[in-house]
Amino acid sequence: MQIPIASATVAEKQIDEQQRFVNAIILASCVIILADASAGSNASILGINLEISDAYGVAAAILFLMTLMIAQLFARLSDIVLSSDEQEAPKVLASLFGHSWSFNPFSYFGSRPIAMLHASFGMGVLVFVWWLGLIAMVLLWGRAKLVGDSWDYGLWYAYIIAGILALAAIVHVQFAVRIRLAELARPSADADLQKIMRSWTHISLIKCAIAILFAVFGYWLFYQVTHIGI
Repeated sequence: MQIPIASATVAEKQIDEQQRFVNAIILASCVIILADASAGSNASILGINLEISDAYGVAAAILFLMTLMIAQLFARLSDIVLSSDEQEAPKVLASLFGHSWSFNPFSYFGSRPIAMLHASFGMGVLVFVWWLGLIAMVLLWGRAKLVGDSWDYGLWYAYIIAGILALAAIVHVQFAVRIRLAELARPSADADLQKIMRSWTHISLIKCAIAILFAVFGYWLFYQVTHIGI
């Protein structure tokens, strides 16, 4: 007996959860950056008031865990896309394409160039959010004047690895969507479905190109903060 699962609803809940985690990373990073700009001796991270000297370890651990959770949620999405049956798969894809989250990296609003362009900015913004968290961490590191032990460096590299895993999970979802579209379109004569399948490859490339642009901008901003000071 197969247990009935509303895959589209489950997929939508995964994206909802991702939205909450990303919003928390943005909030925590902005609070840290503003605390550094005001030269305060305290920082509030998600409602936790800390001395600057103690804030790095807490902030780095929180940012790492949230980024890791985001990677896990993206990995779940690819499993949901690939495991959904023929009746549920179109609903799953529709929930991914049309979710209202502004930073949804899987948005799809048609094959027109302008539609592909504005549907691709979510992935770029997510890449920049990761850089924003890294900037917040390096500012805390500098303000606390840490010498840096194995724990501090471990959290630093753990956050970097979590970001790479999250990006890899996003790309895996894109491949999963491409595979599912191909499976649905193969026995179908639906011209619209065939068109979506062909254009998904194009929009995936555009999303990756915009992500690279945002990554370059994030690195430039990171360099300005760490080497020049702004």
